[in-house]
Amino acid sequence: MLPLIAGLQVTGLHHQDKHIALSLTSTHPSAHCPVCGSSSEKIHSRYQRQVADLPWSDKKVHLQLAVRRFFCRAADCKRKVFSERLHPAIRAWARKTSRLDHYLETIALKAGGEGGALLCHMLNICTVSADTLLNVSRKTPAVSHDSKPEIVGIDEWAIRKGKTYATIVVDLETRRPVELLADAKAETDGPDASHHRS
Repeated sequence: MLPLIAGLQVTGLHHQDKHIALSLTSTHPSAHCPVCGSSSEKIHSRYQRQVADLPWSDKKVHLQLAVRRFFCRAADCKRKVFSERLHPAIRAWARKTSRLDHYLETIALKAGGEGGALLCHMLNICTVSADTLLNVSRKTPAVSHDSKPEIVGIDEWAIRKGKTYATIVVDLETRRPVELLADAKAETDGPDASHHRS
């Protein structure tokens, strides 16, 4: 159920209503400095960190991570103390696992803001607002298209809520934005509008 926890040990599980909290700690005796790459076993301190993950059935999941800080042993390194990196799927400072971020990106591009937020609520994936999903779709890197998209989705999003609206066009096959238009008017053309129209 947790393919991402190689190198992490489950130390506890708390279940309440539709929420699961899973306590994890690293099994590695040492960690590598993210700046110079040197290995260290000398622990400075510990702290708790919470990261949201994909749901189990209809239950929201949070990973309660016991994170260690280490002293960097390299005399010429600018980073004297660093936090261990637990797993590639749990990025530094992130509040969600990368696989949950991928799901939210797909939902944002497929269902838009309001529809995506409703879908996340119905599936109990996580608590997320329509504005957050629109931000996710805006931050999704655009890709170049060698051919005209066959199936597109169109949604509007608020640049200034209640005042200024724009339009996003998404290639539904690749789940990537095709165009961002300056407003929500039907007659508005984007820079490559002639390329995207059938």
